Amino acid sequence: MKRVESGEFMKDRIGVPLKNSTKEKLSEARSRFLNERGNGGFKDVKWFKATDSFGNECSLRGSWERDVADWLNQQGIMWTRKHYVKYLDDSVNRTYSPDFFIPSDNTIIEVKGHYSDKDKRKMKLVQDQHPELTVKIIMKKEFEQLQNLTYNQL
Repeated sequence: MKRVESGEFMKDRIGVPLKNSTKEKLSEARSRFLNERGNGGFKDVKWFKATDSFGNECSLRGSWERDVADWLNQQGIMWTRKHYVKYLDDSVNRTYSPDFFIPSDNTIIEVKGHYSDKDKRKMKLVQDQHPELTVKIIMKKEFEQLQNLTYNQL
């Protein structure tokens, strides 16, 4: 796993097709790495250390995520980042770690400055395969109004 975390594994694999089982392992390792690494794995994004509602240390990527975490705390909403969702993508089992997971009502909150087609596809797959989950996307408009909203208004 150290080679996956450091990126060395992929350097050896450029141009080499991966087995689905390898893709599945990489997806899970990458989700955990992004979630648990000090800077969330993104070198060019400002990150903030935080503690979720369950006492788990986590990394928040960017000031918007930090502000949403603060808002959830102000609302008294219990949240965590230490949640992993398995989903099937073109016959490959993938692992997704949401920005925020609200266990009381099985809600995923994603904070997006840009909602790419790839992100939309992933979220549709997750929602279709996990109808028990509610997915809420916070874009700039919602973020700008956040302090005036209650959780139920998202």
